[in-house]
Amino acid sequence: MYSSGGAEAESESESERNRMGDDKEEQGSSFKSWAKQTEESYQLQLALALRLSSHSASSSDHPSSSAQTLTHRFWVDGCLQYSDKIIDGFYLIHGMDVYTWTISTDLQNVGMIPSFESLMSIEPSDDLSILVVAVDKSRDPGLRELQNRVASLSNNWITTKDATDQLANLVCNRMGGGSLTEENLGVG
Repeated sequence: MYSSGGAEAESESESERNRMGDDKEEQGSSFKSWAKQTEESYQLQLALALRLSSHSASSSDHPSSSAQTLTHRFWVDGCLQYSDKIIDGFYLIHGMDVYTWTISTDLQNVGMIPSFESLMSIEPSDDLSILVVAVDKSRDPGLRELQNRVASLSNNWITTKDATDQLANLVCNRMGGGSLTEENLGVG
């Protein structure tokens, strides 16, 4: 009897080892799958970053006053140079990032920003989260009025401090006024 009990125990432990081995294989294959997905994602992001940085560098090397060029540079870099001047035709796309656009667009449009015309052709819907803000004085009387106000204020500027104070007040008033406490700002 003693020997048969040992055989059963040995058989159970061998069965347990096989199950543990199967679990390790499943864990190993899921880890390999996860690692492969992570590596592929990294390679895609790296390729995108290299492409976008080369586009950004090439657009920075050749300064252009084109609104389309300026818009593209802002979209790719997320910022503009201090010396850049926002001109009519500049637009900002909110809700669509460069990575998403690059992987979802036709090959002929890779590396290019969606044109304002193509964005205007999209039918609005409730689930669409893209917002486009365009700078165009000919279509925006509020912007034209603001520019005229700045021009009239500039006649009274004597020092840089005067200009800064008056422009700050104008922008603050146009953007909703000042805040007296940090609580109103949502800080804290």
